[in-house]
Amino acid sequence: MKILYWAGVDLTSPQGHAAHIRHLCEALEHRGHRVRLLAPRPEGPLAWEGPAGGLRFASRLRLPRLRHVTSEWSLARSARREMAAFAPDLLVVRLELFTFGPLLLLDRPPLVVESNSSIPEVIGAEGAARWRVRLARTLERRMLRAARSCAIVTGQLASTQMRAYGLDAERVGLVPNGAHLPPRFDGPRGGDGRFHLLFMGNLNRMQGLETVLEAISRRPDLPLQLTIVGDGCAREPLVARVRAGGLDDRVRFLGGLPEGEAVALAQSAHLLVAPYRKAVEKTCGGEVDPLKVLQGLACDRPVLASRVAGVEIPQGAGECIAPDDPEAWGDAIRRWFQTWDDAGRPPVDWPWKEGEGPGRAYVRKARTWDHTAAAWEIVLRQAVGR
Repeated sequence: MKILYWAGVDLTSPQGHAAHIRHLCEALEHRGHRVRLLAPRPEGPLAWEGPAGGLRFASRLRLPRLRHVTSEWSLARSARREMAAFAPDLLVVRLELFTFGPLLLLDRPPLVVESNSSIPEVIGAEGAARWRVRLARTLERRMLRAARSCAIVTGQLASTQMRAYGLDAERVGLVPNGAHLPPRFDGPRGGDGRFHLLFMGNLNRMQGLETVLEAISRRPDLPLQLTIVGDGCAREPLVARVRAGGLDDRVRFLGGLPEGEAVALAQSAHLLVAPYRKAVEKTCGGEVDPLKVLQGLACDRPVLASRVAGVEIPQGAGECIAPDDPEAWGDAIRRWFQTWDDAGRPPVDWPWKEGEGPGRAYVRKARTWDHTAAAWEIVLRQAVGR
């Protein structure tokens, strides 16, 4: 199939959105489809050349208060050109905040909408004004109802949006996230005698990093180092908390990094942490499908994640821990440190031989981007057939 993929995301963003788009395009093309990607012109240099079907940028208009409106208008104008030049079989749209541009295209090909969260709930949890929440809900409803098929990341989110927006079950398909399997790690870990923890992800208010920071502060006897990779609205409050708690020598913030650098750091850590607040379930329609947990497992590291609906850790690959419970997180970190210490603090092949961990095996078997693209194919074929 020829797919025009509309993604209103800056592809240079260090957040998971950009990685998701890139890997999905590549996986669909690997399965024989031709993808042309349409996105806003990035703010900085972009190393990725885009899918083989082409990468097209819509110009940015410098009107800060109307940024979303002008971006959608510009993307719609560019989409009209690409529909004429590329003649796609389908228009696939990633649903973002205030996405409405595809509704302006009167003579469009069959529309497929990708939904990865409940956008009104997400911005509401971040303190958005009520009118913004109402507008986000109206546009989300109109986009999903206009779609010939909807690709939704979890079953619970699908059920929530079907109920809230009156979607027909036959127009809804499940398309879980995937993960990239990096090359096997070939360098030593640590080297300074400390047990290295790493978080990578978007720093929003639904992350539970405050719980991890409190857990670390309660374990002054352990030689711990936490590295936080990512950026977002919660970064400054977290930095202030670290300073107030006297944790500057045990916690470092690296900001957003390119995916390759973030993955290499994850592979070099002893333990990955993926905390969530319990409230995250509401923003995702009842359950989550966290990209950072999947990518952590693919990086062949043990993962500690919050026990919220949708998070799955294969046996032996880590633990699920009660959210918002610093004592439980501190105990879990101590247990994993102790196993490393009892093993003689090995620089490699811990807690399993490099490249042979249960998390990596799980991703390889069932959760790569190729598996995601296979699920997408079912939704795309349904849209064309319908």
